[in-house]
Amino acid sequence: MDTMVTLTDRISLLKMRAGVTTLKGLADAVGLKNPQVFSDILSGKTSGFSGKVAGKIFLAFPEIRREWLLEGEGPMTADESPERNLSGDFLKIFLNMSETLNRLSRENEELKKKVAESESAPKKGVVGL
Repeated sequence: MDTMVTLTDRISLLKMRAGVTTLKGLADAVGLKNPQVFSDILSGKTSGFSGKVAGKIFLAFPEIRREWLLEGEGPMTADESPERNLSGDFLKIFLNMSETLNRLSRENEELKKKVAESESAPKKGVVGL
């Protein structure tokens, strides 16, 4: 029995397949002018890929299976065996780790800025000897 792949996971896997990290990069890869369609899906504003968007994805990635893209069922491509299918627990762990890494990276940058600001600010209450 195949595990269902969420829309969010499918978009992440499409970005990986396209070799991009942003929704803008994915939009460019499939020939869309505006990445908002992917943002709308991720935010829940849109419940899935429109026919136009799906068509562009299929043109850019003809190896992708219709059932996987539209319904999240089965392997991403026809040549993937169940052992190679990324739609199980491994995918969820990978995506969770990726999100955690991105969050930690952002937090690290924020902390670096705070440290730099505190080091450059005049010290209050320190009397020179």
